[in-house]
Amino acid sequence: MKSKILLKILMPFFLLLTGFNAFAQPYAISTSSTSLTAVSTTYGTASSDESFTVSGDASTASLVVTVTNPAFEISLTSGGTYSSSIDLGSGAVTATPIFVRLKATAGVVGSPYSGNILTVTKADGTPTSINVAIAASSVAAKAITISAPTIAPKVYNGTTA
Repeated sequence: MKSKILLKILMPFFLLLTGFNAFAQPYAISTSSTSLTAVSTTYGTASSDESFTVSGDASTASLVVTVTNPAFEISLTSGGTYSSSIDLGSGAVTATPIFVRLKATAGVVGSPYSGNILTVTKADGTPTSINVAIAASSVAAKAITISAPTIAPKVYNGTTA
């Protein structure tokens, strides 16, 4: 009898507590793509950019996009100001475009730049994150042009000048 009374008293509290957890929304991040096509350039010139969108619930901390390969840079606008990370702020982040390109100073290397280049995560360290990869991208060596220098004639006069 005591167990039935106890059950009647405790059951609403149990349902109340578990009900809130059942309806709690997990922190979610999504991107329109987890893989971008290759971008290539010649040393000294930034590449054209590729883009994807980021959405997420950042109700308790900022949503941050970070470059994990220093040869790349990101911006919120095509041709805008590029950097190594972008803080998208807190609250609901809806379909925010992120533009990715190779830096003008990215070195010419034997193997192309590829793999995971960006991480989208919550600033408070919540483990929910998405990596964005890029196909093999390359930087070609800049051509060097040497013009014939103008050399003034000089009569040898026994000095080193």
